[in-house]
Amino acid sequence: MKTLTITLKVLLVVVLAGMMPVKGQSQESPLFNRFSVELQGGAMSHYGDIKRYAYWPGEELTFGGSLGLNYHVSPVLTLKGNFLTGKMVGKSLANDRHFENHFREYSLNAVINFNQMFLPNGRFNENFSIYGLVGTGMIGYRSRLMQLSDDRVIGTVRYGSDNTTPDGLDWDLVIPFGLGMKFKVSPRVDLGIESVFRYSGTDNLDAVSRVSSRKDMYNKTSLGITIHLGRHKQSGWWTRASKTIYAGDVQRMDHMSGNFSQVQEKVTQLEQSFLANDYDGDISELRQLLTSLDRKNQDLTMRLHELQQQVSQNAGAVSLSSIYFQINSASLDAGNYERVAAAAHVLRTNPNIKMEVIGHTDKSGPDQFNKVLSERRAKAVFDALVNDFRIDASRLSISYMGPDDPISENKSHINRRVDFKLIR
Repeated sequence: MKTLTITLKVLLVVVLAGMMPVKGQSQESPLFNRFSVELQGGAMSHYGDIKRYAYWPGEELTFGGSLGLNYHVSPVLTLKGNFLTGKMVGKSLANDRHFENHFREYSLNAVINFNQMFLPNGRFNENFSIYGLVGTGMIGYRSRLMQLSDDRVIGTVRYGSDNTTPDGLDWDLVIPFGLGMKFKVSPRVDLGIESVFRYSGTDNLDAVSRVSSRKDMYNKTSLGITIHLGRHKQSGWWTRASKTIYAGDVQRMDHMSGNFSQVQEKVTQLEQSFLANDYDGDISELRQLLTSLDRKNQDLTMRLHELQQQVSQNAGAVSLSSIYFQINSASLDAGNYERVAAAAHVLRTNPNIKMEVIGHTDKSGPDQFNKVLSERRAKAVFDALVNDFRIDASRLSISYMGPDDPISENKSHINRRVDFKLIR
């Protein structure tokens, strides 16, 4: 019971840690598919009293298969319900014993995507990931211990008096923990490899229970295939964490703007009430408060417009902000995504225009490197418009200038940018 309590506490901490990076995300309209199913098969090995080698499985390997249902809470955290079934065997030449075990396991696991947690802007995050897994569950099993020389049955767990007829299953606690890797094959399909140890709450998996023995463990190292479900193009497992924050930010800003409007309305009502009682001094203070709140509301509204990527139009010309990058980087952060969204808004509201995406660099570094870097920056914006904002790729074109078109001669960070050019 103490082990189960500790495991549940660890699971709670892992779940909360995984949800922290996406605080504020809109749950009603996720930007990614949340569900996936996973089928795995691989080698089972037992670690207990009846074993030829202490750590090496040798010829004692058997097959185990599992089926899992994943719920992607965020790009960092996935909850996985898993069913595993298989057979375990072992033999001890010194004791002239061998055993066989048939089992079923049900578990709930927290899966942490280490790439998204520790390297959220890593260049390989959308195609390759390393993850850790910890969980808790139950194992139901039956076992037979036999003489190695003549297969005579010595002891059983959940077999009838004839030592051959199954008589249900014994159930006990199991704690899975392990590591794995996934490779993205297509937007819907992943391939992976995983090795998970299971610490059981019993010393009887091999039908041998000794006072001085440790609890039995077993391992499954397997290959698997994951199928992502849902109407979105992107799965929550492969979505960058920075892309999931924007919708929630806008929602919160909408809510705050609405609160300011409510405050302004209430102050107006109070002003009218005081007018009826001729409290001129109080009314003057309330007017000052109203003016201050109005200024704050205007500032907030401007910020909201930026987050929602509203476009300012002046004399028929559309103005779009450039996108700026860190040195030697082509990665888009959350602030850059707001400006990409503004460009997408222009294209959606003006279906007859096209857009050229132009990449630039500063003068540091070799010319050939800068040419390639400016192309990567333009390509990153192009991919975001097509994949994240569903802009038709035929309406976009890419060009790259390297360091040949600087805006500033002294401030290099201004030149590390991507510009937009509208083609009518």
